[in-house]
Amino acid sequence: MLRDVIKSSTPAALIRVRRKALDWLRGPLVVWPFTWQPDEAALIYDVGLCDGGDTEFYLAKGFRVVAIEANPALVMLARERFASHLDEGRLTIVETAIGSTKGRVELDVHASNPHWSSIMPSRRGQMDDALRTIEVDCTTLDCVLREHGIPYYLKIDIEEADLDAVKSLKSLSELPRYVSAEAHSREIAQTLFELGYRRFQLVDQREKNESWLWPWTWREGRYVWAQFNDSHSGTFGREVPGSWLTIDEVLASFDAVRRTVPLFRGTPTWHDFHAAL
Repeated sequence: MLRDVIKSSTPAALIRVRRKALDWLRGPLVVWPFTWQPDEAALIYDVGLCDGGDTEFYLAKGFRVVAIEANPALVMLARERFASHLDEGRLTIVETAIGSTKGRVELDVHASNPHWSSIMPSRRGQMDDALRTIEVDCTTLDCVLREHGIPYYLKIDIEEADLDAVKSLKSLSELPRYVSAEAHSREIAQTLFELGYRRFQLVDQREKNESWLWPWTWREGRYVWAQFNDSHSGTFGREVPGSWLTIDEVLASFDAVRRTVPLFRGTPTWHDFHAAL
């Protein structure tokens, strides 16, 4: 009751200022402008740009970014939001879906949650009727890497097309030092192992929302203060919390998680594989 009275008597302008202040505190905020990286132009790929939360974080940490997105509406919003980074050459946006072959494909765009949009027909049954299907260009991930360069870190989150993206890396002679992909199947980790990755983690994506980037955990790029949410992939590379596992250990962890509906504090969650050479 008291809260409602306070809200009703607070000027709208003050409410807007408060919201902006809270958004500012959530970050990402560049706290320390100097980087861990000897190469300040180190490259990250954001495969599955979506609302741009991950790209914003990577840019704040001082990395160059190649962002890949299939949804034309999201690409348009990103070009407006990151116009200065595009002009500076720190960001490249590639408008395409990533799949197993080149050509044109159907993209199912979810009406309320763009993170659920996918080119995989198998996902349609999981997304009720809130879909709009459009046709978009599609290419393989290795083709994009050949054109724009091999990154330091490769983030993949493309709604069950992750495995096709990982498999395409087999044709490359050079690989990213770090890779993450949504953990839809054991085969993603197994394929990364076949490629030569030997250290793995299985990261709970709900749990990561409760973590903060404290100064003593800073290992990549600039020190950035940030609070993550469901639209973020979280930390990467040397900043991923937890211990690195062998392939057998991470697959055992994955199998244990998949035996039941994975929960974090009673809420359904999902996981990402992280891999390091």
